[in-house]
Amino acid sequence: MSKRKVSIGIGDVALRRLDELGRESGESRSAAAARLVEEGLRMARHPGIVFRDGATGRRPALADGPQVWVLAEIFREMPLDNTEAIERAADYTAALMELTREQLSEAINYYLDYRDEIDEWIRRNDEAAEQAYAEWVRKQELARA
Repeated sequence: MSKRKVSIGIGDVALRRLDELGRESGESRSAAAARLVEEGLRMARHPGIVFRDGATGRRPALADGPQVWVLAEIFREMPLDNTEAIERAADYTAALMELTREQLSEAINYYLDYRDEIDEWIRRNDEAAEQAYAEWVRKQELARA
């Protein structure tokens, strides 16, 4: 993805907060501002989505629910090619997760907009789980020997 420099005016208090955030997150001022702009644009398009820090970095999540990738693992194999299909997937997933249809529709729509990114998180999580399981099996075998 190409990057372009832009110049914007930021108040002194906001600039101090941005610098503090950068120090806390280990990001430069520029990187922190770029991340916040990207996240803000995504949240403006998907009002039920927020971004949370976690062990594997910042991830989109329902404002009052789980991370989007957790839900995507359930509905990503479902047909999501029209509004009716999205509503069926939302109803099904809502029943499993005790979330509302609106929450799940927002997660599905976010997933559809950022499918490649979320599928990659799921792939990496699956890979890490497989490695952890293989290590556990190895230790179990050593313990029995």
